[in-house]
Parts: sequence; structure tokens; C-alpha cells
Amino acid sequence: MNKREEEKALFFSKLAEENNGEYTYSESTWFNGRAYMPLNKHKVRFIYRDWKIFITYENRESEYSKPSGVNSGANADRHLYSINCFTEIMKGKRFKVFFDYTFFSKLCNQNKKGFSVKSRNVGIKSWLNENEKIIEIYSEAKKRSEFEPEIFGLTEKGKYSVQINYMTQSMDLKTIELFDSLIKEILIFLKSKK
Repeated sequence: MNKREEEKALFFSKLAEENNGEYTYSESTWFNGRAYMPLNKHKVRFIYRDWKIFITYENRESEYSKPSGVNSGANADRHLYSINCFTEIMKGKRFKVFFDYTFFSKLCNQNKKGFSVKSRNVGIKSWLNENEKIIEIYSEAKKRSEFEPEIFGLTEKGKYSVQINYMTQSMDLKTIELFDSLIKEILIFLKSKK
């Protein structure tokens, strides 16, 4: 494990410890079209208020993984992050929060928030639209072209799940902490709307 992975391992093991959960780390490779490159996975599992939470962080390194390297766009590292939360004790409302800051919306000066919320439930839609952490996350997304987070809730196979997925070109622990605290806010809010 290199120094950068040690820093991440410390962060995720601390996150697991704070939530009385488990932390695992694995190394493997992925094929980028030309060569097999390092793939590092950090996983955290814990239970929060009757929700099973699985956090996965994947670092897909590229040939251009130099800390001082210039941003190499499509050839750069990929940092994939997902939070999946499941519960069997409630039926949830479907919703989706997604990046919606297109070239056209910029030209027309529409959607200054940078995101849209879809839900048939007016209460959930209103709460998500006004949530300060979501506004902060999507204002950051407007500045970073590769950062387009998705947040959604859905029922599959009798289980209700809330999921957050996003990708960046560089490791950003502050964003991970923000998403960790946001997911807990969302779960508390949804539970109050049972």
C-alpha cells in the first residue's frame, strides 16, 4: 500500500470506527484498454438507525498517476464513490437528484442551483431542493466537469434503498465527509415521513 492509499485507509477505518462498523481494503488490477493498472478498493459497512449502509471507494489508477501531473482528462485517475443504504422496515418514496447544469441552461440563465429533483412526493422534493448540503455539493459540481453526483431512492426486491454515486479525478476527503453527513440527514428525514 503506497502513502496515498495509507491516508485513505486511515480515513475510512476511522469512519468505520466512528460508526461501529467494519472496514476492508483490497488491491487488484483493471484493464484500461492498453495495460493492467492498479485498482484499490476501500469498503465500510455499518448500521445506522435500522439502515444497512455500505460505502465503497474505488481508485482506478492510470499511467498518469503522478501527484504533480497535469490534469490529463480522460486518461486521469478515476475515484469512484458510492453509498448504498438498505432497509426492510419501511416503504420509501422514489426520488432522484441529478446534475442539471448543461450548456443550454447556462446560456438561458436557468437552473442556477445546478441540480434537479424528481419525485411525486412534494414534501421530499421540497426538502431535497432546499437542503444546504445538496446545494453545496452541486455548486461544487458546477466547477468540476467530471463531478456529476446522483442521489436517488427506490424500492427493489422488497427493500427500500437510498444511493449516492459519483466520480472525481482526484481524491477529495472533504466531499466524502459531506456525503456521509448528507446521507444520514436524508435517512432521518425519510424515517420521519413514514
